[in-house]
Amino acid sequence: MLWTFHNEVNQRKGFPLFPYESLGEKYSKAITRNIIQEFIRIHDDKHASFRMIADDFYRKKITANLKTWFIANIQIFDE
Repeated sequence: MLWTFHNEVNQRKGFPLFPYESLGEKYSKAITRNIIQEFIRIHDDKHASFRMIADDFYRKKITANLKTWFIANIQIFDE
């Protein structure tokens, strides 16, 4: 799910896609819980422009839903 999301963002921004085959090498020692918490922190960041302020309301709702899901499923990431 995170790989798909990351590559969708990369595609919209014109960045190279991250190869699926490289996931193991890059994330084998990663702590998924920390990655998700950092994503939520960045996603929840506020913006100064008027367009971005409108987007902030939408992002806040998504972030709240993501936090709720993550808390409900935290045991999966603690294993």
